[in-house]
Amino acid sequence: MKPTLLMTALLTASTAFAELPPLQVNLGVFTQVFSARGYDLVDTDDHLHSFRLGAGTTFQLRRWQLDVEGAFSAGGTETFAHQQVPSSLALTGLEVAGTARFLALSWLHPYVRVGVGYDWATLELFNETRLTQTVGNIAGHGGVGVQLAARVTRQESRAVHLLLDVGAGGVLRPAYAFTALGPAPVTGAQSDPLGGRSTVNVGTLPLSGISWRILVGLRF
Repeated sequence: MKPTLLMTALLTASTAFAELPPLQVNLGVFTQVFSARGYDLVDTDDHLHSFRLGAGTTFQLRRWQLDVEGAFSAGGTETFAHQQVPSSLALTGLEVAGTARFLALSWLHPYVRVGVGYDWATLELFNETRLTQTVGNIAGHGGVGVQLAARVTRQESRAVHLLLDVGAGGVLRPAYAFTALGPAPVTGAQSDPLGGRSTVNVGTLPLSGISWRILVGLRF
């Protein structure tokens, strides 16, 4: 009786899994290029590299497939501001995006992608005192690319594809206003509790520009 019940449970679970909509996960590199002069404060080659982790589901639309996903990205850069003051920028973001893929071939899917998210930028300057400020802003993403898919399971079983995604586009954000860089909060006793607590206004930092990405993932 027990083997029969176990087999029934396994078959039920297998059938339920087969009926789930396609799911996908991906991980890769997301690079943004900022050419505004103000970005020289934190970088000299205009690039900010991030890693990106995304997950979502897929809807079938005849020759098109629509991927809806949520993603997390984090990265940063550093340099010497004015060639003497160490500076760094960390950029962390959350995004919801839709990707419309055209099934040109079973393994070749050109796509158009649009997303919206929210990013947190942390600017730090290191002089005699470490000054820092974190500012949040909305972000819009868009781009085009191609996805290469290789099936790794047999035809009679649920499809599992290995994915390679290469794309380019742009990101649009309001300028980040870093108007109150200050020391980190001090804990414990201190001889001068009012000293060294002033803030510095370094103006705005434009963080809109072009972007490209290379991702690998699974659709199952």
